Amino acid sequence: MNSGIYFEIPQMVTNTLWSFLRNIQIENYNWYNINNQSEIYNEKSDGEFFCKKHYSGTEFFNLIQLNHHIIFLKLQAYLIDNRFKNIDSYEEFINSDCQIIILVYDCKYVEIYSKQELELYEIYQSAQENNYENISYITENSRDRNNMNIL
Repeated sequence: MNSGIYFEIPQMVTNTLWSFLRNIQIENYNWYNINNQSEIYNEKSDGEFFCKKHYSGTEFFNLIQLNHHIIFLKLQAYLIDNRFKNIDSYEEFINSDCQIIILVYDCKYVEIYSKQELELYEIYQSAQENNYENISYITENSRDRNNMNIL
């Protein structure tokens, strides 16, 4: 069973989040930016891209279509009626209401964990369409990460 996906993105200002999330139902989730684990700038690099901790699916959908530059990032997605809790470990993720965790570190390495295998497939397809590098599924047997923090 696939628990996640790994790939590498180019270090550039573009709508990176939109490029790999566009094929999933972004609007079905509440999105949480983990503030102390996020450094992402707007197109002009003169301010933070995420100005809030929480975004509705529609707000997030519209925001990520704008150009941005990711240094590091931790995002968590919950179905609309669930409560947010910062997830620190893979086991917490599995046992929580959190449906998706996105980790980006060192400007280019991306790990996405999802409880929905179809979403992982859709993100995999997007990564291929964008010609991202070193695309691979993370399985229960190949998963090295237990800590879900990037700092």
